[in-house]
Amino acid sequence: MKTRVAASVLVLLLACAASVAHAQKMYWTDVGQEKIRRANLNGTGIEELVTTGLECPGSIALDLVHGKMYWVDWCSDYIGRANLDGTGVEYVVTELAGPYGLALDPGAGKMYWTEFSSQRIRRANLDGSGIEDLVTSGLSHPNGITLDLASGKMYWGDTAYYANIKRANLDGTNVESLVTSGLSGPMQIALDLAAGKMYWTDLGTDKIQRADLDGGNVQDLIVTGLDTPVGMALDLGAGKMYWTDVNAGSGEIQRANLDGSGIQNLIVSGIGASYGLALDLWPPAGLPAVDGRSAARFDLQPNYPNPCYLQTSVTYSTPAPGTVHLGIYDASGRLVETLVSGSRTAGEHTATWNGRHTSGGAVPSGSYLLRLEAGGKVMTRRITVIR
Repeated sequence: MKTRVAASVLVLLLACAASVAHAQKMYWTDVGQEKIRRANLNGTGIEELVTTGLECPGSIALDLVHGKMYWVDWCSDYIGRANLDGTGVEYVVTELAGPYGLALDPGAGKMYWTEFSSQRIRRANLDGSGIEDLVTSGLSHPNGITLDLASGKMYWGDTAYYANIKRANLDGTNVESLVTSGLSGPMQIALDLAAGKMYWTDLGTDKIQRADLDGGNVQDLIVTGLDTPVGMALDLGAGKMYWTDVNAGSGEIQRANLDGSGIQNLIVSGIGASYGLALDLWPPAGLPAVDGRSAARFDLQPNYPNPCYLQTSVTYSTPAPGTVHLGIYDASGRLVETLVSGSRTAGEHTATWNGRHTSGGAVPSGSYLLRLEAGGKVMTRRITVIR
């Protein structure tokens, strides 16, 4: 047993190390050409990854811990996965009913998806086993889904009769309606948890919008020049949002600042109809970066590696000098270890945790909460420990 656990930890750490070595990329599905591709974030260096076995590939999601990409195919009714270079294709869940939205929780070993034909939201283990129904009522045509793991929430868009955006606990309980007016076809949703914002594309109103996480303060970001915006992803470190525009069968991939300004055309030819978009933004802040950026805002990056075994690095930033508290907490809210407590300058900083509690002993396997407090703001992230 110990040998198997040690081997699995080694595989995870090697997968994380491998992910740091490759360049930042964007991945997209193409219904019109029945392919999955990737390119650099500026649209150059296009590569074909999966070119067979696809009919209507929709959402795509990346598991950078294990070096995998996952996608749904709503015509063939399956969820597939492959290595990030497109090799090793597997069909992990089959015989579904219109799967469209897809989101991953690699730390917990779970994937979540929507099914518009059966009007359900479901989850399973990353290998497709242990399927659970989470939300089975109050849905008409559920589309994109995304996760707020720190708060234990999932968000999704629903079209058809009464277009809306909703959220619930990760187990499907406590469903809340967030945005219920002004929508026609909300598709993919992306979250900026540090700023307390959610972003979405709407193929019915031809808009890109955002709002507070509770649905308040809806803002129009882009309202012209769009034909059918569908896929969406955020690069919060660079302050950019990316989206796909089906554009009557001749698709495009574009990006802009988070406020909708500075629109750039990245790929304007060679795309049929892209319904799914995902970004590989490794290496994260605090590791060798592609452009040497240093964050100048309140932010808490995902720790690396995660899951972790012996040691993990945590990168955080503050826009102004002041007192910073950074700690590790267990599932019951008890303080496990203090990483930072004191004055820090503005900008980016890195702390490390050796997987031990204040008394010096190693913590057991499980999920822990990383909590950053500075300048009256709080941000949290989940850390998974494997022993």
